[in-house]
Amino acid sequence: MSVEKIYVSGARGENIADVARRIGSIDGVPVSPTATDGQILDALVQAAGFSPSLLASVQTALDSASLAELAALTAPGVYADVASGLAATAEGATFWVKEDDGLVLYRKVGGSAEMVDIISTTVDVRKYGADPTGTTSSTAAFQLATDFVASRDGGVVFVPPGEYEVEGVTLRDGVHYVGLSNLATILRLSASPAAHMFSAAPAATFGSGGMRHIQLDGGQDPNTAAYDAIDFSNVDKLEEFHIDSLHVHNFRRGFNGSLGTGVGNDRFPVIRFSRFEFNSIGVYTNEHAMLVAVDLRNNDVGLDGRINDLICVLVKANYNRVGVSGNDLPVTNSYFGICTFFANQEHGLKLGTNSTVIGSMFSGLNDSAARGGAGDVGIIVEGDSVNISGGNRFGQQVAGTSFADAAILIKPIQNQVQHGPQIIGNNFQLRGAGVGIRQDLDGRTSHGLMIQGNYAYSDGRRFAVLEKCSSLQVQNNNAFYSTAMAAGEAWLSWTELIGGNRIVGNVADSLGVRATGHLLGGPVSTPVPDNVGYETLIADNHAQNFAAGIIAITGTDNNEMVYRTNKGFVTKNSGEAVIAQGATTATVNHGLARTPARKNISATPIHPNSAALNYYITNVTATTFDLVSTTAAGANAAFTWRAEAETI
Repeated sequence: MSVEKIYVSGARGENIADVARRIGSIDGVPVSPTATDGQILDALVQAAGFSPSLLASVQTALDSASLAELAALTAPGVYADVASGLAATAEGATFWVKEDDGLVLYRKVGGSAEMVDIISTTVDVRKYGADPTGTTSSTAAFQLATDFVASRDGGVVFVPPGEYEVEGVTLRDGVHYVGLSNLATILRLSASPAAHMFSAAPAATFGSGGMRHIQLDGGQDPNTAAYDAIDFSNVDKLEEFHIDSLHVHNFRRGFNGSLGTGVGNDRFPVIRFSRFEFNSIGVYTNEHAMLVAVDLRNNDVGLDGRINDLICVLVKANYNRVGVSGNDLPVTNSYFGICTFFANQEHGLKLGTNSTVIGSMFSGLNDSAARGGAGDVGIIVEGDSVNISGGNRFGQQVAGTSFADAAILIKPIQNQVQHGPQIIGNNFQLRGAGVGIRQDLDGRTSHGLMIQGNYAYSDGRRFAVLEKCSSLQVQNNNAFYSTAMAAGEAWLSWTELIGGNRIVGNVADSLGVRATGHLLGGPVSTPVPDNVGYETLIADNHAQNFAAGIIAITGTDNNEMVYRTNKGFVTKNSGEAVIAQGATTATVNHGLARTPARKNISATPIHPNSAALNYYITNVTATTFDLVSTTAAGANAAFTWRAEAETI
């Protein structure tokens, strides 16, 4: 039940008469913008249904808008307590009760007092003794205002401009704290704090509340900070808490949502248009949080927790040690859209199962000392069904803004096999020591990794360094090099291809410098017996200015690799061969990039001298084969030949 008072101070500093003129009505009764206080009182009487005999009693309050004068009222119809009002009032009639900060309107219903709901409760924290100069503690005043609003089923604690010293305030259901702006309304912890600034009391459920247009200053060194700005660690379930336009800095945790029973609790904090900086952890959250246009910067960790079902839109996680998720567990079932992750010392984002990143920007520090010498990373992937697509950008067109390890690092998932992710339609500016995509799977096999439609500009660095892959798809990517690829390196390399892989339609150009490296490189597939159609297909890949050839695949040929129409990698050739008169053998240079199988080489006689011979193919090597006749040629015997190495 909400309470109604004659004088209500709102965020605009208005009394009820001002509010009525501005909104044009009181509970549906029209009010003119130029109405006098008396006319507004008439409308209030009509809306509330109380006796006109109270007009004289409340007129003074409307005219003066003074709580002190309001509390001094002793006119008939205003009672010291509810019991007195009930005793003097007829059934169905209304009466006023004088309370510590105003008059409360009741109606007698069935012999009991029922508060009359006209508008919601708003109180000015200064009326409870808050000191806007910060000279004395305002904690008690904040607590009194909080408790009073909560006792009226919720409302607003208005905090006018000023600096207030506050700590140890207990949050209550339904209470919203509203300042003028996060520049004008500032709350500070004491110089030697002993408690969090705001904390929820131990409870199974916290229903609702919020805070907006306020600056919260913890005054602590983030490296040693012990206290939080807003703490919910004593609550098992948080139904909703809204944060809007806050500036929170120098706390242990700016927002602490580490709920009492931990994982699996529904919780719906909504944080918008706010900045968390110079905290140990900017925001700590668990489930179902939503962050919109939030700036997380210069924290140790910007956003952390046991994070699941998170939505982040227009979030900036910049200049932290870790942008999002420094916890051992990655973010799961979450969405990041149009976010930025710039210059985080170790990694920007740790991404888990069923999560998506779209249209976001990642810029590194090219720091090889990060992560214990492993180098800094844009995204660490530790989950299945991850989607990194839709125009994400890694690095900038400036040297040193890439990553010393990788833009995307794919790690094992808690001793499980890795499936995916999908890396589609992104832009990689590789101008540092690292690579675009790297797997570090500790010997495990990844299944279904898709790298498709990406653009990669590099100063000679590799794009993807993969380990054991099955059902790998690398398709329709474009690569450009300003510096030649080094000898022995490849744009795409792997340690093992298990089978069912497609490396198709990729294009690379070394931009006028002759690369001594390759487009593709690695050992051939491990044979997969009796799996017809489970080959690795390498087809329609084109590269320019690669002096050593575009493909350098090593190891024993095993009939599990299929090559088709790769520019700069000859797998089909033909020509003429002549067994000279009196000879039995012609050695032919077949010119193929791979050794063809003997069954894939054929010869056809050109004229009768050739047709009269019995001939066969033998001694096939990486560069030549022999065309042999069982008898010496009586005259020069000419043949056409065709060799294919598409299937090896």
